[in-house]
Amino acid sequence: MFFLILATLMIPRFVNIFPFYVNMVKLRWINTYLPLFVPQMANASGIYLMNEYIERLVPNDLINAGQIDWLNHFQVLLWVVFPSVQPGYRHYRYRGRHQQLERIHAVTACTPQG
Repeated sequence: MFFLILATLMIPRFVNIFPFYVNMVKLRWINTYLPLFVPQMANASGIYLMNEYIERLVPNDLINAGQIDWLNHFQVLLWVVFPSVQPGYRHYRYRGRHQQLERIHAVTACTPQG
């Protein structure tokens, strides 16, 4: 599954602009803000970036320490992992803003007026 996500990174971004617009027309999301936010929530580069960042930054000992303190998996994620990966998440969101600007142009430039 991870290699499939990496394979999608090899496709140039401009190749996906027209299929993205066609999908937004089919979903009737044209002239709404949904195309700007929903696809950005789980793109391949973000998944790869956060996966690598978490694997390298958060040691298993830190997660085990949270479990020893009687935290369940969700609490470990919320109170141990998320605060540790805030810089990586901020970088991911910064990159996402640039892609959103391209997406705004793709959606609004091709939208028929009237």
